[in-house]
Amino acid sequence: MVAALPVAVCADTDLARRAADELLARYAGLEVYHRQLEREGVSSPGGVAITGTEAGVENRLRQLSDLGVTEFWPIVFPVGDDPASSRLRTRTVLASLATAL
Repeated sequence: MVAALPVAVCADTDLARRAADELLARYAGLEVYHRQLEREGVSSPGGVAITGTEAGVENRLRQLSDLGVTEFWPIVFPVGDDPASSRLRTRTVLASLATAL
């Protein structure tokens, strides 16, 4: 099973969800994605984004693995005033889990 979701390691999850909404706004307007968001019970891409601390993101990804996700395609996105740093933090967590999950 494949899952493709927006991911950002950050301290401010509300800011991250807003950033995901801005980045992926065009998808929310497409019917196929709109139906997927409805099925998940959210109104925007930020509602399905995996955000939070390193430990929080790792925990959520492990939950997806436990549910049967065998391939994860992260959509890494920047958050806050230092976009390069937020992307690096996210990629570091993802790399550490690449062989563990």
